[in-house]
Amino acid sequence: MYCPFCIAFSSSATMFSKGCNNFKHIYEVVKIHEDSLTHRRSVEAFIQSTNEKSIEFGINNNLMTLKKNQILENIHVINEIFEIIKLLGRQNLPFRGSKNSESLYKWNDEDNLNKGIFLELVQFTAKRDATLYKHLNTAIENSKHRKANLEKKSLVSCGRGSLVTLLSKNTANKVILSIVKSIRDKIKLELGEQHFSLQIDSTQDVSVVDQAAVCIRYIYEGEVKERLLALLKVVDSSGNGYYNMLKQLFSEHSIKFNNIIGESFDGAANMRGEYSGLNPKLKTKKTQKPFIYGVTVIYSIYAYVILVKVWMLRIYLDF
Repeated sequence: MYCPFCIAFSSSATMFSKGCNNFKHIYEVVKIHEDSLTHRRSVEAFIQSTNEKSIEFGINNNLMTLKKNQILENIHVINEIFEIIKLLGRQNLPFRGSKNSESLYKWNDEDNLNKGIFLELVQFTAKRDATLYKHLNTAIENSKHRKANLEKKSLVSCGRGSLVTLLSKNTANKVILSIVKSIRDKIKLELGEQHFSLQIDSTQDVSVVDQAAVCIRYIYEGEVKERLLALLKVVDSSGNGYYNMLKQLFSEHSIKFNNIIGESFDGAANMRGEYSGLNPKLKTKKTQKPFIYGVTVIYSIYAYVILVKVWMLRIYLDF
């Protein structure tokens, strides 16, 4: 006697898949076989196949479910990272710590007390978020494993290589760029084809790199809007260099350069110089765009005048 279910779907040999000839106790043997785990699994596999759900379908379905859960977890982690980055941006706080403190394989080192505000906020949030906590611990373990493998092979690697953690500076930079694009798209939507005025001021950062802040002012729904459009690295600080930089910026974002009807910047020669400054290059034959000093310059003049008067008053009182 044979069991067709076990012959077709059993992963191990049974008495009934080879053929049972114990007819003297056939009822007892059949009952034992029907209650066995191997027979029940074979019957379940047969039912799945008759419902057009093969074993391969069941395996693939489980894998797809697992993959879907992983995707949802990654989306949740990215959403949390977005919120942290937006918080740091609103509060005007730096993101990164020192180079050695950001390595995940050094996360739990006793001397690694400050990992930078971004990673510290990730750790703080992970204590209250089970999904982020799981992701963070997995990333730390994977980083330690990768570091150990590199040391065994006597290799040195900068960064995280092909290890995807969603916590690196590259991920943070991509998130920032996506936020910048979203803000610029909204500015361009509000601006449309109307005229606008331009404000420019530049200064050096801590790395002694000259950066120019480009702001535009326009009317939207009856209100004056002043928006920061870009923060650009100044390669050529001459009037012609600024002009080419602005022209390229507006061309990249499909903003009409000829719609500028006013400028506001400091009184440096490269800005307001009569012949080689930025101001005369922005003027056209059709329109005479008004030029005014930047507000920061005016405030600086006021502050200087006040300091001089205070200094003269102190001299007077000493006498």
